[in-house]
Amino acid sequence: LDTYQRPYVWGKDKVQQLLMDLHEFKLEMANGLDYYMGALLIHQDRARNRQFVIDGQQRLTTLCILYHVLHGTLPTGADFAYRSPESVNNIQQAQRIIEAEGLANDCKALFRRIMFSVITVPNEDLAFTFFDNQNSRGVPLGAADLLKAFHLRAIEGEHREKLQARFAGRWEHWQK
Repeated sequence: LDTYQRPYVWGKDKVQQLLMDLHEFKLEMANGLDYYMGALLIHQDRARNRQFVIDGQQRLTTLCILYHVLHGTLPTGADFAYRSPESVNNIQQAQRIIEAEGLANDCKALFRRIMFSVITVPNEDLAFTFFDNQNSRGVPLGAADLLKAFHLRAIEGEHREKLQARFAGRWEHWQK
C-alpha cells in the first residue's frame, strides 16, 4: 500500500457481509464456479521494483485477516503496512468478528476459488484516473480522500515516502 492510501475502514457490516457471501459460496462450491470479487487496480512501480494496490485494499485486507485467522499466518506476498491507528482498530475489530464466526477448516479451500480481475497500470497518473472513473463500490471515497491521494502522490524526491507518511498523518488528523 502506498502512503497516500486511506486507512482500512471496513466496519462490522462490511466484514459480516463478506463472511455471509463466502459462506453462501461455500455451500455452492460443488457447482465448479469460482467466487469473483471484482477488480483490483495495481500500480507497477518499476523504479522501486514494487507493485502497489490502488483499488482493492479493503477487500484484500479483509481476506488477509480471514486467512490469518484460519492459518495463523499471512498469505505469501502480503506486504501491507498500515500507518493509521484507525486501521489498527478496524483490523482488530475485523479479526474479532471473524474469530467469533468459528469458521471451519473447510473454509481454507475457499482461497483457491476466489478470483479477481487484475488491472495493472504503469504509472500513478493513469492509476488515479482509472480509479477515479471506476470506483463505485465499497465504502465511498469522499472528496477529502480523493484530494489527499491526489496531493500526496504528487510528492517526489529522495524523501518521498517519509514526506507522504508525515503529511498523510496530518491530513487524517485534520479530517477528524
